[in-house]
Amino acid sequence: MEKDFNKRQIGLLKDVQLAQEVCELYYVQNLQSVG
Repeated sequence: MEKDFNKRQIGLLKDVQLAQEVCELYYVQNLQSVG
């Protein structure tokens, strides 16, 4: 049961990292289009 929990936590971490990268990408694109 602990292993499953760890796998889920790692998956969540990866999802969060991916979301942050996507957000940064959009943020940079918006800055470039505005500036």
